[in-house]
Amino acid sequence: FVHTCEQYLTQSHGAMAQDYYAEGLLRGLIELANNYDKKDDTWYANLMWMANQALNGLIGLGVPQDWGTHFIGHELSGLYGIDHARTLAIIQPNLLRELKDEKKDKLLQMGKNVFGIVTNDAEDVIIKIEQLYKSLNIDLKLSAYTDDKDIKTNVTTLLEKHGFTKFGDRETITLDIEDR
Repeated sequence: FVHTCEQYLTQSHGAMAQDYYAEGLLRGLIELANNYDKKDDTWYANLMWMANQALNGLIGLGVPQDWGTHFIGHELSGLYGIDHARTLAIIQPNLLRELKDEKKDKLLQMGKNVFGIVTNDAEDVIIKIEQLYKSLNIDLKLSAYTDDKDIKTNVTTLLEKHGFTKFGDRETITLDIEDR
């Protein structure tokens, strides 16, 4: 889900094929999340095909991509051993809240075309994303995975070490998180 969002929740670009394909994948993943059956091979086949499509590069061709959630999530996985999917689910809604003014158009598009809600408030869409993750029993608080009180410092130190000091589709994600 987040892999698709990193290529979709960017900025308006007019590439209808990429947007519609990404929206179809997101709707399919939501349907799978709502109908999990560990004994259903078709369920797993659909999940694997959608995951393949999210990562094969097609939906990202010629459009802005973000990957900010991933950069932060990778550092959390490395520091605290939290699995990749959980770090992405923890970071994404919070990062979207920080960026919701610049991502408002795409969030509202996602609300309408993926979640089927019509709203003028990007927060409504972020809440739908959180509800999806919670429905999968993912705790969205870092404190559920670590009691480290220096998470911000540790993560920003590693981001800087790895050269990620200004990133995201507009390069507006920086290490000055204390000011946000």
